[in-house]
Amino acid sequence: MEPDYIIGSSVELGELTPLEAMALTYLKDGQRAIEEMLTSKDATSSHFLPNMARLALSRANESERHFVALASLAEMPGILKFAMERAEYLVQKKVQQDLGIVDTSNVWSTLRAKTTDTDQEVADTIVTPTEQDITESAVKTILAKQMGSYMQRLEDNVQAIQKALTWKQQNKAGVLQTVQSQSLRIHQSRETFAQSLRDKKASTLQRSKQKRARSAIKKVCKLFSMFQQERSLTLFVSGKEVELAHPASNFKFILRPLDTAGWLEDRSSMGRPHTPYDLSLFTKSNVFVAKLCVYFDSTPVLDQLLALALFIQAGDEQCLLEKANFYAVNYAATEAGFQFVTQYPSLKHKLPQRLLYPEAHAADTEPNKVKQSLKEIIQRQVGPGEEHWEPIKGRVAAWVRTWFSPITELPILQLASGGTKQAPQPNLALPRLLVTELSLAI
Repeated sequence: MEPDYIIGSSVELGELTPLEAMALTYLKDGQRAIEEMLTSKDATSSHFLPNMARLALSRANESERHFVALASLAEMPGILKFAMERAEYLVQKKVQQDLGIVDTSNVWSTLRAKTTDTDQEVADTIVTPTEQDITESAVKTILAKQMGSYMQRLEDNVQAIQKALTWKQQNKAGVLQTVQSQSLRIHQSRETFAQSLRDKKASTLQRSKQKRARSAIKKVCKLFSMFQQERSLTLFVSGKEVELAHPASNFKFILRPLDTAGWLEDRSSMGRPHTPYDLSLFTKSNVFVAKLCVYFDSTPVLDQLLALALFIQAGDEQCLLEKANFYAVNYAATEAGFQFVTQYPSLKHKLPQRLLYPEAHAADTEPNKVKQSLKEIIQRQVGPGEEHWEPIKGRVAAWVRTWFSPITELPILQLASGGTKQAPQPNLALPRLLVTELSLAI
């Protein structure tokens, strides 16, 4: 996994503040923490990165701490926007859980934003037993329990930025440039280390995969020869379509190999549950009926081809069709549908009613009815939770903004966001550079 992706995701989930993210990005001990996370199975706790970031900050010298604080300034407005959106969602789910409107049993594990209280304690504490209890006080109680420690760490982040700005204005421009160069070298060194791990892992996996694939291909080639299916094998391996049909059937199966480099070794090194090729059903007069997906449990691609060939050669294509999933159906092939039902009456359910009885379903395609059905689908997706929240969300959003205002309304953050209410999106996936112009302006 990419180091910047790990850090960026943790920031967006509220597990790291921007300052902690910069410490992991630019400080030497932060680099060691990321290296440990990439190589150790034990470094998986949600507390690991914040703890290591704080350790890196405690071990850094004054210049390094001020540098990462200044680097975090540009990220703060976007991160605060993420945090407020997450806070609104957490309040909604908690209130609706208290009122018994929707099941939110997973929200406490999927939207982590705290480092102290257990998930179950927060989930079990009833804050809003009735609609009248949805007040600013109740919302702030929920936020304090869910995001209180995170808010405190954000306030610490802002204080660190203020101290760094004072330090920079006093004297230390030359020192800051030196620290910036050093920190960028640390960041580049971490990226080099991560890339070496990726290259090593990819090389090992590729060699192992090639070895397994070539062994599997050699074995299955002997079976194709034994069952006199060499022609199908030759066509398929050369990238050409293979036609499989039983003389007594009105249908044929067309297999087309994937048009991607290395597909044969890739699909031979390990079994794939879904069809690793394009499989279609045609009439013998070349009318396309549908595409098929046939499930083979942990079976390499050439073994699947041989199995299909032997099934059809033995006249067992009905068993094959019974197991297959039909998709991309040709609704214009009404005559082919009639042939299919005639030959396989027990498989009538495999074809959609619209194909078998086009006249009866013609009215369903009228524009007004299509629009109505889409509207019904959308309404079903929205569900009772969103309908209930619609008249409430405006005032809850305002209360959330008030709760965050001790940070969001600070002059340095107003300036960092360009003096606008709409905060910029954070650029957490890219290496972060110190925004010198911004800090100079402040």
